[in-house]
Amino acid sequence: MRDSLLGQAPLDFDIATIAPLDRLEVLFPEALSVGKQFGIIILPYSGFQIEVASFRKDGVYLDGRRPSSVTLASAREDAFRRDFTINALFYDWTNNRIIDFVEGRKDLDKRILRTVGDPEARFSEDKLRLIRALRIAAQVDFEIERRTFCAIRKLANEISLVSPERLSSELRRILGLDHRLRALHDLVNSGLAAALLPELNYLAQRSQFWARKGRLMAKVMGSETRIGLLWALLVWPEAMSRGILKIPSSRWVEWTKIEFEAFFRRLRFSRDEMSEALFVLSHVSQLVSLKSGDNSKSAEEKLTREGLKVNKEHSLNREEARLLLLINERHGISLLDFCRVIEVVWGAREAGVIDLHHQFVQRIQKDGHLEKPWVTGRDLLELGFQSGPSLGVVLEQLYLGQIAGLFRNRADALEEAKREYVQRDP
Repeated sequence: MRDSLLGQAPLDFDIATIAPLDRLEVLFPEALSVGKQFGIIILPYSGFQIEVASFRKDGVYLDGRRPSSVTLASAREDAFRRDFTINALFYDWTNNRIIDFVEGRKDLDKRILRTVGDPEARFSEDKLRLIRALRIAAQVDFEIERRTFCAIRKLANEISLVSPERLSSELRRILGLDHRLRALHDLVNSGLAAALLPELNYLAQRSQFWARKGRLMAKVMGSETRIGLLWALLVWPEAMSRGILKIPSSRWVEWTKIEFEAFFRRLRFSRDEMSEALFVLSHVSQLVSLKSGDNSKSAEEKLTREGLKVNKEHSLNREEARLLLLINERHGISLLDFCRVIEVVWGAREAGVIDLHHQFVQRIQKDGHLEKPWVTGRDLLELGFQSGPSLGVVLEQLYLGQIAGLFRNRADALEEAKREYVQRDP
């Protein structure tokens, strides 16, 4: 009902009934009894699964997640066990009327999120509601009612009792919102981030500098959906505060793994999401030269462009070609997009990254990747090379020359191999 009254298309429908579930199972033999102990069954219908619940009231919550028991109840009793007033509205389709026992419509009109009854009691029943409140408020762009927000602050440390899997699910949904940055700010201001995501505490800073960076970050993140990339962007300021700019870029892969792999595992990232985030954070220095600002501006790290002066012509040097091969890797485009974002947000010129992207697009095949090497190890062996580490070095140099546009075709690359390398490895 909430979404319908807000003029939004509902993502799902919850059906409630006074009929006992045993009776529904008789009427619908195909019903799935998953969740029956909590007053819910699933009815398969035309390829969909419809969740049907009996009006019920909950027993005592013992684990901060589920009631110890449920019993049949009236619609009124059912409404008073729910989390937020705007989620406790019923629609009686037989009489075409909305049933509201908790002043949910009034809260919809005021655009506030308020718990049903005592907020501390509601949040203590299921600790996940602490973060759900922030997610729902951002989703519908409502303010959280004062007593409700105070209760979240008071109980914030109890969010650590929620399983990582449930928290990860909520955080994913938050990152999918239009107002995602607002939800992240609320996470910090409510104290939930301190218990759950201390890496985001920088969002709580009130200086004009951070306010400006926050607005820019929100704008450039836009409707981005790549979870690994989003988290890499969000933890980047934390990486700077931990001194990533003070270590040699050759150690970044090792450093980011040590500093952030545990964080990503804690959030139950998928293997691919964690790979994306770590790849981006580990290799950003290869595309952008990063230098600390002077002491008077220690909070604001300056990004400067050095070395990457991509030729406008078709051919590149081998170092530039090496960067194209980096972009050609599985999460290379995410790395490229990450660099463009941090250059915009942190005040550096982004022309070099744009040029690099242009050069990459010029060279990709229909499958979205760079052309495979023209010269193989077998080719070099047939030319007289000996098997060994030097063979790989030669292959790499030939491939870099191919990507750089130094050869017109495979024949040119083979001729280069004959001219430059055969004498080195007779």
